[in-house]
Amino acid sequence: MTGLSSNGIGEMLIVGLDAPELPQGGSVKLDWAAIGDIEFAEYSPMREMISTVTADPTYAENHSLEIARAFMPRSFAYEIEGLDVNVPEVGRTRIGKTELAVSTTVPPIPTSLYTRSDGIEVPVSSVEDAEIKALLDALGLETVVWSDETRLYWDEATLELRLDRLMVKIEGLGMAEASARFANIPKALFEDPEGQAQMAAIAAQFVEASLTYKDSGLTSKGLAHVAEQQGIQENLFREALVAQAAEATAPIRNPAFTQMVSEAASKFLADPKEFRVTLKPANPVPVAQILGSMAAPQTLPDLLNVRIEAN
Repeated sequence: MTGLSSNGIGEMLIVGLDAPELPQGGSVKLDWAAIGDIEFAEYSPMREMISTVTADPTYAENHSLEIARAFMPRSFAYEIEGLDVNVPEVGRTRIGKTELAVSTTVPPIPTSLYTRSDGIEVPVSSVEDAEIKALLDALGLETVVWSDETRLYWDEATLELRLDRLMVKIEGLGMAEASARFANIPKALFEDPEGQAQMAAIAAQFVEASLTYKDSGLTSKGLAHVAEQQGIQENLFREALVAQAAEATAPIRNPAFTQMVSEAASKFLADPKEFRVTLKPANPVPVAQILGSMAAPQTLPDLLNVRIEAN
């Protein structure tokens, strides 16, 4: 352990854990794990809150946010690398590397979040949901190999909220990745999420967003599996999905948008490679204007400059 003080903890580290012969044939191996960058909350507010709760034990029932603000650390991080857990009759689970770093300038709501995992391996035999397990079996997977990453940040100086990356990848199936930006997100939203949410929605502006899916086998194998389960030909099933996609856009009452969705869906299902959705208006759009446009949904695709493409 390093950097221990009244202000926080620098790092706590475990290295080289190896238990190869646990009861009933299990085993655990860990290259290293660390918890650190912990910044404690200030002592004075904690002391005052302890006094308040001691004097009125029912205070916490209606003031959970204030309780969390007084006690929650301002930052926290962990890393795990090289974890291998073998449980008989379940299988072997591995974590290549996983890490998390979270901090806040407006406690207790996080204003910065970073997570990343690489090489998480979970045996399909350990999946409890019967339908998901059947699908994974049909896809020919014995082990789910998972990676993900999240980068989210609110900038107090610019009032910009950025989801720089939200990514999930499963080997043999595909990768989905999203991003988004909002402007003019007030500090008051983090200080009082329940009371200021409506005002924040009025002040906030939508800047841009995107969603991309890169297929590595999920679509073709999944279509074949579901078509077989339903007892219909795969090509007819693809056509039905395209029709459903077009039908789902009908309430928007924008023929050009419906045509764009139909063409992208048809192209992707015929040759699954990449499917992209982008929203990038020429100028930031007030969220209040977007909500108001729900009464005339046909204006939204043009207002947000929506583009849907495949391959």
